[in-house]
Amino acid sequence: MIKIIFADYDDMNNEMLVKQLCMMKERYKCKLLLFDGPLEGEEGMKASWCSEHRPGMFEDFCFSYGGKNMMDTMLAYITDADVDPTEVMFISDKEAELANAKEMGMETRAPKAMAAAYFKAVEKLKKQAGGIIPPDKN
Repeated sequence: MIKIIFADYDDMNNEMLVKQLCMMKERYKCKLLLFDGPLEGEEGMKASWCSEHRPGMFEDFCFSYGGKNMMDTMLAYITDADVDPTEVMFISDKEAELANAKEMGMETRAPKAMAAAYFKAVEKLKKQAGGIIPPDKN
């Protein structure tokens, strides 16, 4: 079962991804964390934007300090939380980081693939409903 979802993506205005992340958070009853790094001492731009525009969406923000890479930072976080990598999902638009996370046993997803799956599901529902469902505006 997924206990933590780390999200690392750049398009903070992507409403469809926001909806998907919130649904996943609810489905798994897990923590949703925004990865914002690397940093050298101050809160990151994504975290600050989300604090203002998406209050309450993320339980925490995960930062990388002092040159630590993303995987080291996530491993330190989940070790402190006593969570196994197999209980973690990592969502990122960075393919190399997804590959590293998958190698460590984490479930991985890319926002583009999530969007494609969403649109495919919506189209299937439209066909099943015989065109009754209005088109998605996102």
